[in-house]
Amino acid sequence: MARFVLVLVLLGACASSPATVAPAPPAPWQPWDAATFARASAERRPLLVHMAAAWCHWCHVMERETYTDPTVAALVRERFVPIRIDSDARPDLADRFADYAWPGTIILSSDAATILAAYRGFIPPERMVTLLSEALTTKPTTMVVDLEPSAPLDALPWVARQAELALADRWDPKYFGWGRPKRAPNGAALGYTCSRADPAARTRAAQLLAAQEATLDPVWGGFYQYSETPDWRRPHFEKLVDQQGWMLEGLALCIRHGVSPERARLQASAILRWLDGWMTTPEGLVMTAQDADLDEVSGRDFYARDDAGRRALGRVPWIDTHVYARENGLVLAGLAALVEATDDPMLRARGQRLADAARARWPTLPERDALVHLDDAAALGLGLARWAQVSGDAAARAAAEALWSAALTTFAGDGAALLESGRDPNAVGLFAVRRAPFDANVRMARCGRALGHEARADAILGAVATPSALVDQGSWLGDFLLATAKR
Repeated sequence: MARFVLVLVLLGACASSPATVAPAPPAPWQPWDAATFARASAERRPLLVHMAAAWCHWCHVMERETYTDPTVAALVRERFVPIRIDSDARPDLADRFADYAWPGTIILSSDAATILAAYRGFIPPERMVTLLSEALTTKPTTMVVDLEPSAPLDALPWVARQAELALADRWDPKYFGWGRPKRAPNGAALGYTCSRADPAARTRAAQLLAAQEATLDPVWGGFYQYSETPDWRRPHFEKLVDQQGWMLEGLALCIRHGVSPERARLQASAILRWLDGWMTTPEGLVMTAQDADLDEVSGRDFYARDDAGRRALGRVPWIDTHVYARENGLVLAGLAALVEATDDPMLRARGQRLADAARARWPTLPERDALVHLDDAAALGLGLARWAQVSGDAAARAAAEALWSAALTTFAGDGAALLESGRDPNAVGLFAVRRAPFDANVRMARCGRALGHEARADAILGAVATPSALVDQGSWLGDFLLATAKR
């Protein structure tokens, strides 16, 4: 995803949508290229990396208020080389810096070999001046990475059982769900939990289905990104398409296994209502995300209105109209699971349209500005493989097999795990060392399993199932558990 954009350009809006407004433009960031890194090295200036997302409200606020502050702007201009990263356009870097969320502020040494400092969330101007000044006095050190042993293949069932116990241990019996203090709709964990034979797990899934409705838009549909409180009652109003794809699969598994199936159907229908009404292109592909707020109207005010009240404003929260393979693959996998659970002919037609459009859009490994990413290949491969399983679509299976084979070559590393991207000619320092991302490898393994490549899929899972990787997943172990489950 070598798209480090100064201003995200709308590729087109839904025909049924009122006009959308892009976020305020950020400061004059340098492009992500070899010349920028060479300049930082030659001038011995630290790199200031602003990790942002088009849909991220606080990213926009920080760009509008912090980076335009005269003192901050002067300090950045005189002492740093600033780069803005669109996290949706660079999944490899988004995975690498996920701990700092968005906005994330990462300060690197001039050779990009060392992280001098990293901060999570919105930073006001006064605090930013202090943090940048402190970073300038930090002495670079060599980073040492200790490699952990992978799980032996015959130990995978034991590892999966430990992951299942870890997920159950994180369950909140008061407000239901996983994660503290925020509470996010978690489709993979929901799907795995409801598919267990354990009555207690199925009860947890039913409780979660009821509780998470507080983060579902009752008017236009679609789940909000998360609740700021564990009781689900304070939503943060961004809507992310990848999250809807995970939720479709989780809800489909609830339907399939008879856990509050009617409630699960209604929630799935609400997701599809939002995708169809606001996020689908004329050819049937899905876009990326919708922002939480209008500049002059908070998300809490906007989303409290009915349909007429929202439309009366004349515009809606900004929609990121980029079309990526990752989001389309995840939604296709969710549709496949729904068709498997319901055999609904309308869902089958909708899924086939998306599968055909995805094959036409990405006939080979999907590229983002000439750089291929495992995250895209894995999600698209999973979606096509699952669709082929459910529908018998021979063309989808052939496309998934081609993606699988190409990914094993393009992203090959020293071991069984696959690396995050193809080689980036602009990468230096930390970025020149490609890593094996946990999530994308798990989805690639799920793709392989759906195609019948069990041994290779298990090798991939074993390679990324290190103790620290599993701990880092926290409440997001569901996809790994689905990958290891014999369903």
